[in-house]
Amino acid sequence: MHSCRIFFVEMVGYDGPIYMTHPTKAIAPILLEDFRKITVGRQGNENFFTSEMIKICMKKSIAVNLHQRVQVNHEYYLIQILYISGSD
Repeated sequence: MHSCRIFFVEMVGYDGPIYMTHPTKAIAPILLEDFRKITVGRQGNENFFTSEMIKICMKKSIAVNLHQRVQVNHEYYLIQILYISGSD
């Protein structure tokens, strides 16, 4: 998931973990806050996406290493980290 789409999981009520690499976890709050300010500025709706939602999302986030296996619901999954050229 593109890091600026993380807000969507909060808006739809997702309550599970959000896995991301350590660098993404470090920069995501900054990107999300910037996105929020731009979106609120254009739409004028301050309740669309709030700073509190960003904090909640980041509390759910779990930093993982590249190719790290993560146990979810008693099963192990290999977290596939992809870089999409041009997405940054």
